[in-house]
Amino acid sequence: MPDDKIERARERGSLETILAAAAIAALANLWAVILLGGYEARLFGLPLGARTVGWPLVILVAALAARWALRVKRGGLRDQLAGLVPLGPFAALLGLVFFFTTVQSAARPAGTAAYVVGAALGVIAFLLAWMTYGREYSKGARAVVFVIYLAGSGGLAGALGQVELWKAPQSRADALQVSGEGAEAQKVYAPSPTSTVTSVQGEKSGLLAGGGSGVSVEKFAVGTDWRNAAAVSPEGFLSAKVSFAANARLDFSVAVRGEMPSGTAAVTVVIAGEQHKLWETQTAKLSTSAWGDVSLPLGVTGDAEIVFEVNGPKAQGAVLFANPRIAGEAAMKTNVILLVEDTLRADRLGVGGYQRPTSPQIDALCRRAVVFDECLAQAPWTIPSMGTIFTSLYPTAHGMVSAEKGLSPSLETAAEAFQRGGFFTGAIQTNPNLTPEAGVAQGFDEYLLLPMRKPTAEDRSVYERAGTANALVVSWLARHADAPFFLYVHYMDTHMPYVPPPAFDRFGPDPSSKYDGSLAYFSNELGRLFAVLAAKGVLDNTVVVLTSDHGEQFWEHGAARHGNCLHAEEMHVPLIAWTPGRKGALRVPERVGTIDIAPTLLDVAGAPALASAQGVSLGPALEGQGAHALPQFGELLAYKPVGEFHVSLTRDNWRFIIANPTNDWMIRYELYDLGADKGEYVNVASRNQALVVAMKGEVDAYLARQKDQHARLVPQEFVFPLSQERMRMLRAIGYLNPGADTGTAK
Repeated sequence: MPDDKIERARERGSLETILAAAAIAALANLWAVILLGGYEARLFGLPLGARTVGWPLVILVAALAARWALRVKRGGLRDQLAGLVPLGPFAALLGLVFFFTTVQSAARPAGTAAYVVGAALGVIAFLLAWMTYGREYSKGARAVVFVIYLAGSGGLAGALGQVELWKAPQSRADALQVSGEGAEAQKVYAPSPTSTVTSVQGEKSGLLAGGGSGVSVEKFAVGTDWRNAAAVSPEGFLSAKVSFAANARLDFSVAVRGEMPSGTAAVTVVIAGEQHKLWETQTAKLSTSAWGDVSLPLGVTGDAEIVFEVNGPKAQGAVLFANPRIAGEAAMKTNVILLVEDTLRADRLGVGGYQRPTSPQIDALCRRAVVFDECLAQAPWTIPSMGTIFTSLYPTAHGMVSAEKGLSPSLETAAEAFQRGGFFTGAIQTNPNLTPEAGVAQGFDEYLLLPMRKPTAEDRSVYERAGTANALVVSWLARHADAPFFLYVHYMDTHMPYVPPPAFDRFGPDPSSKYDGSLAYFSNELGRLFAVLAAKGVLDNTVVVLTSDHGEQFWEHGAARHGNCLHAEEMHVPLIAWTPGRKGALRVPERVGTIDIAPTLLDVAGAPALASAQGVSLGPALEGQGAHALPQFGELLAYKPVGEFHVSLTRDNWRFIIANPTNDWMIRYELYDLGADKGEYVNVASRNQALVVAMKGEVDAYLARQKDQHARLVPQEFVFPLSQERMRMLRAIGYLNPGADTGTAK
């Protein structure tokens, strides 16, 4: 053969090799998208990722077509057909993609044509694989191709049935690109501040429990600030009987809902048969976009009646009187502040043994705090975990186990118990998952939900930072310091995408280091908040508790983020309490759970207990009397694969994890010796079968109890529809499968 032909053959062979490698990479990319529902990664500092099968499939087909074009002049038709694929299995898998994707699209418009074309392409690809294997290997291998083809079909069809892989998850109009580590591949949806839902069920407590006409009591949103309020229509009124002490005053907030072009709103006190008008204003002067706070000295004592009324022509709107209350000298009760830093691992704190200086301010504050060495969350993602913190019920008991499952109004929350005990209740939180529509605002007189923000060049966070939330905390306390209060604050600084401010971005470029930088920022802000609270005397009569809803995984068990497993990195969270008057540090070695938080807070504040609480008060432990080391259960309703259910039982030195405990043919067991294997990497279930049987029996009994509890406490499931806006937000921040319409979020 002439040298030039040999050289051309070599070049052609090299190019074919490159194209074959590209096809292999594209196929791996394609299957990663299908099996994982999208992915993100970095290679040599460069972002890689895909959310749909579109581009991977185009690249795969292009590589295969180019390779075939190079071989088309060789041999006869059989060789040309065989040259369409680098290896037989590629064609079989490609056929599956075409075939089952079109099966899923058959119900959509033009589905029949798509089905026929896809089925034809699938059959052709399968035949090519069959021919390739028959020619290059042995005819017996064709049976292998056929078995692979059939065995993979069910799983692939299920995966494609969960996500619409052929279209992008968001439009450019609905998303904005975030720069920085962990965010280049993230499209984060920033919802508008105005919601189509402006009210949810409210609580008729205090003055709002009075009677009247043309009035309804609900929890109304003005912007994203939700408050319990009486909506009084024109010529309507709300009246309540009260008893005034000396120096008492009337505090309330006011706003307008709908159109109120004319008329007056007024507040009158009736005492000893005489009317005293305390306040009156034109309805046209009231805002529809912000609450106005009003504080009126009463100047009278004794038994009286307060009347809130609206006068004027009939209109479509109403005046909202929010949280009216008689204020004065604060009652001698212990106030409570619950701080939840989302996604905070206990082992990333210095006080938890971490070597990096991620939490110097928190560590310093712990020198006069009670630190629980091992607190386990009851779920590895926000919705079920916060449901447990709110109610002291396990996830299957309270029912908040997926993105569309809300907290039933039939359940009593810690906030409602505080409310019954005479505490003013408030929430300031930055997690878009926890909207009042999900039922989590019940019991809160004020519920301020800070929406996701648009990143800027100066601040790339998609959530409002701890500094912003803490400024609102100080403002809230200034308005309510003269009443016993319960305040819940939820931060998102250590939640992905991890974007610490530049001054704290000092640990490295990888996601784990960015997480550490975000924690360092939060620690700094918490130190600043405590300094302000101490200077204002708030800590003299306030219990402050810091915890988290779950941890975060950095590939310790084969995944990133959270909602993936029931291992320590996702379940072990901090629990730190600061009590008035404590001078030194106290460590509590016994294992506890976040299910114990609500009973503890109510106990130390002297508020009524939750009648159905499954947790126990840790009040004695705060006084140095130790805690009861009870077995701790955890739950995960997985979304990859959709519908898998996992339960963990941690007692003594063992962690037992069971997958699909009610499905014999899918059941899986894991058992870890925490004394010898703290990282939970060696599954010793096969060597401890008697213990596995015993712990499975405990899990079975636990699930039966939760089922009975749920049936008793939740007569009707609280399911709220996932709006398109909410689904875009959940997908954007990693809480919902790309393209999914409903389902389990993490």
